[in-house]
Amino acid sequence: VRRRHGFFLPNFRKFLQELARIGAAIMDVLKPKPVPPYSADETVLWFEFLLKPALLTKHLSKAAPDPSPTELITQFLSIAPENQNQNELNSPEADSMNKNEGLKYSKKQLALKILALKVAAYLRWDLGVLEKNLPLQRQVQLLSDLCSVTAGKAVNLPLSLVHECPIIGPDGSQHSLNFALTLYHRWVLRAQVIRGSVARSNKPFVHVAGVADTTPYSMRDDSFINSLEPFTNISIDFLNQVINDVEPFRILTFDSFVALDAHTDGVQQRFDLAIPISKAEIKAQIYYDLCLYYLYVQKYELAKQNIVLSKQNFDQIRQEYSVKPSKVFLYCSVDEEQLLGYMMACGVTGEPEGLLQRLNESVINHYSDIVSILKEDNIKREIPMTQRKILELNVEGFVSMGSPEAGTNDQKELELAVVALNVIRHVLDGDNILGSNVALQKYKQQQLKLIELMLQYGDEQFDELSLSDREVLKRYFLQTINLMNNPSGIEPILKSYQKLVSPQEFDDLKRQKAKEDVQFSGIGVQSDWSVCDSKLMRLEVGTFERQLITCTHASGVRKMLVKLAGTNPTKPLWSINPSWSIPMPMKQLLMSLQRGFLQDFAYILVGKSRELAAKKDYSAAIALLTCLKSETTRQDLANNPLVLKLGKMA
Repeated sequence: VRRRHGFFLPNFRKFLQELARIGAAIMDVLKPKPVPPYSADETVLWFEFLLKPALLTKHLSKAAPDPSPTELITQFLSIAPENQNQNELNSPEADSMNKNEGLKYSKKQLALKILALKVAAYLRWDLGVLEKNLPLQRQVQLLSDLCSVTAGKAVNLPLSLVHECPIIGPDGSQHSLNFALTLYHRWVLRAQVIRGSVARSNKPFVHVAGVADTTPYSMRDDSFINSLEPFTNISIDFLNQVINDVEPFRILTFDSFVALDAHTDGVQQRFDLAIPISKAEIKAQIYYDLCLYYLYVQKYELAKQNIVLSKQNFDQIRQEYSVKPSKVFLYCSVDEEQLLGYMMACGVTGEPEGLLQRLNESVINHYSDIVSILKEDNIKREIPMTQRKILELNVEGFVSMGSPEAGTNDQKELELAVVALNVIRHVLDGDNILGSNVALQKYKQQQLKLIELMLQYGDEQFDELSLSDREVLKRYFLQTINLMNNPSGIEPILKSYQKLVSPQEFDDLKRQKAKEDVQFSGIGVQSDWSVCDSKLMRLEVGTFERQLITCTHASGVRKMLVKLAGTNPTKPLWSINPSWSIPMPMKQLLMSLQRGFLQDFAYILVGKSRELAAKKDYSAAIALLTCLKSETTRQDLANNPLVLKLGKMA
């Protein structure tokens, strides 16, 4: 070694020691390890449930069981294959086997099928979960096993191929079979909807996400679902029968299925442990499934009807469960958010229709039911008054068009009815009585008929109004009758509507109208401000100021200025009326003049001329300016340059 590889002896010894250590490590790895003790948290194999069925309850109660419930169903059904494959379902041999009484399964097969059904019952028969996690073949097999076990005899699916409902065997239960068939017929509709949604997304029809090589199955699945389409009406009819059935609907629970053990050859299932649920719960679920199917086949009106019924029943069962210890529905798996989404897709908001929406729909339908809508709005007051006035004008135009429909007496009465109801709403809103009586002046020729309709509608809704609204409405009718020239003509009408105007109140009105008018004298008939004979300076100044403001002639303005100047005013007389405004250049010029008659006279004449010009009384305005120009040409003012400039500006 030394000669060939150049190793020295000490290095060679180290090499051998390292080689021995590596060999020992390899032997330690290959040495068998002791088996650790069994842990309950580890994965449980399917045959353990077969040997010990009680273990299933403990396993499903875990937070995250492994395998999951749907994986367990798949394992149970995979280990217990059917006697016939899919191609043999409709063979004569299969039909002859269906006619034999009892279940033709081995003990192992029956035990596994019952375990699968127990897991499905634990999932509350939620088709959404089963459809998402089970292949189509396993879904059909599970439903077939459910129908077979509840019928007490073998049942092959699809049922639509035999056109008859299975007959129960000696170990079957009618209400349990009804539950199984309901689940199956719901699945028939849902399977087509799922297949359609996948087809529209241009993806292969795959029921289980993450499963490799699903193409061979998807083609067969698609063909199988296509075979259901001609018989879909059978499923719809069956579900409608369930909805209309007066008998309570019972659902099978986890305890309804009794697992087999090694010591018994057979066991009777506990179908008597089925739990009845309210009709609202089964209706909410079936209506929801029907809506999805009708949306898929584009029958939108039927979809809308069913989604509304589903929402109504859903609200009812939610109220029922609100008083129960458990808030989880026993059977209905409808998600509220999805329910509201489908309602929006069907054009249903979920909220009751508002009066404004009903009003618009009534207009589209030639004002059908418009009177009841307006009467209801007089109580709720949801529709803006602007919309109601627009409606009134539209009805008026509709009647005046002269169309065959508009020429009838009913349409003319409709116009008065809308007007009468609008007047009542106008009054209840607290608007001015004079504004409310515009309609009475507009329909003067039909005034009595209009008042009669107002009294009729007011009397019909009188008890629905608040106390304050009643007083407002009564006061309005009393004032309206009081304003009439001949209120006696309405007396026969008032006898039928005594809630608004009682006979005693009407008699009081007649007595008031019969009295002579009050005769005013003295101060009551004076048009001047001279309210007394005493010479009070403040009253006299006020009289002069009023006359100055109302005067439109230059001579009158001159006289009033002279009189007011004699009262020693403390402020310029042109400031008496703030409405007198003049152009700024002229105002600056007048303010430069000495305070006195010319300043006040010029300012007031220019201000009054602008007021008259605004009223289009141009001749009077020009006359005032002409007088001002003449005033500036006086000899005693000829040497004042400001006065000359004022004359040019005037």
